[in-house]
Amino acid sequence: MLTSPATEMSDHHRREFLGFGTCSPTPPFPRWLVRLLFYPTIENSKGVAHFAPYGLRKVEASLLQDGFAEDQVVVVHPDFLDDFVGTSTKVVGISVMDPLGLGPVSLTFSSILSGQPATAFEFQKMMRRKCFRKHRPKIILGGPGA
Repeated sequence: MLTSPATEMSDHHRREFLGFGTCSPTPPFPRWLVRLLFYPTIENSKGVAHFAPYGLRKVEASLLQDGFAEDQVVVVHPDFLDDFVGTSTKVVGISVMDPLGLGPVSLTFSSILSGQPATAFEFQKMMRRKCFRKHRPKIILGGPGA
């Protein structure tokens, strides 16, 4: 299984620079507003993501090329992890860009506005999912922020 925090698993309303809005701190802005404006849930088929970060798709393609069956490799939006992670899930690969909110834009915004960047909040929220504690899959963290 492959996934990424909600801030990265979005098409940002198909406007590339709206992605910088995911670095907005909460507070002072309500979390629901930051998500609505900057990182809505992408199109999916019952949780299977239609779009995903490039690195996740490269890993997916490599696994399929190396002999994994299509039903063994799935790219899931983090909102649907509880529906997919189960006793048969051995590994969850997570791609992250700014998990601690320490990237240049996140740090600048949070310093000025005093709050936790959505990038850090969404990563922490994902890692606290019940399915991870209950089923204990091996988690492999990768990507630019790993």
